[in-house]
Amino acid sequence: MLGGFHLTKTALYCAGNFLKGSGVKEIFIECGIFGPKTVDSVMNGKHYNRSLEGLTILSDSMTRMKMKAFWKEHPPQNYSDAIVKLERFQKALCDNNKAVSQSVMSECNTVNKLKQDIDCFEKVCSQSSSQCKYWFNFLKIMNLIRNFIRSERDGDLNMKTIQDLFPFLVVTV
Repeated sequence: MLGGFHLTKTALYCAGNFLKGSGVKEIFIECGIFGPKTVDSVMNGKHYNRSLEGLTILSDSMTRMKMKAFWKEHPPQNYSDAIVKLERFQKALCDNNKAVSQSVMSECNTVNKLKQDIDCFEKVCSQSSSQCKYWFNFLKIMNLIRNFIRSERDGDLNMKTIQDLFPFLVVTV
């Protein structure tokens, strides 16, 4: 049985393998994020810290682009209440204030509406564009990896995360 570290390295390898041929290696090199010799160890998960850092940078960039497209179609003013609640929730998490974070989450109908609209946006984009589907799958892989790392570090290992990650591991190995 693999430990958490090795499972994460395997998942990073799968994420890098998923990106093979997408031009990501060239982007990392041209942007100066990684050198030509380092980028291979990043993409194949052999260097844990660099792999996690590089793929996280890419994931964050793609998420920003997704949200920019979402906000073009769905003005933020329509979600002002949800945004305020999310900001309160983020502050409570940063302050490690469980009472406030639980309170904010108990009144999260507007946040659920925002999440549903983002999920619907992803679905529509994925159906109309194979590129969108490809990148959204990469974002799912990275979110699962992040969730796994967080849950393992918190001592709150979530088998659901491993189950959700497993199909990506099988397909890309």
